[in-house]
Amino acid sequence: MKQPSYASGGRFPAKKLGVHALVIARYERGEVKPSIETAARMAETLGVSAGT
Repeated sequence: MKQPSYASGGRFPAKKLGVHALVIARYERGEVKPSIETAARMAETLGVSAGT
């Protein structure tokens, strides 16, 4: 079963992170890594630590 894509507006919609949905899809596929700032916003949105 395929996991839901966050890029389609799941737990952290792209608009809230300030990045395009296609960029989040690329993060999900492992094609690129988010910047430190974007990773921190993702962690904050999910209510988890970004590892800092």
